[in-house]
Amino acid sequence: MQPDAGTTRRALPNGKLISPLGFGCSSHWSKPNFPADEATAMLKAAFANSINHYDTAPSYADGEARLGMFLRGRDTTRL
Repeated sequence: MQPDAGTTRRALPNGKLISPLGFGCSSHWSKPNFPADEATAMLKAAFANSINHYDTAPSYADGEARLGMFLRGRDTTRL
């Protein structure tokens, strides 16, 4: 059994709880030459392990687009 990344959540000033681990959507992962199926597999693993903090910005190449496509149609209420 894998540890749940969300077992020790911390509260933001607004009270929203976030996982102690986050997923950075920049670097090599966000580059167009990084395989889309591998990027999706990494997001699936993070999402399945209760990571609910995703660091992204418009300057992160394809990072925002990849994250948006992954989250489309999923229950994002815990993010």
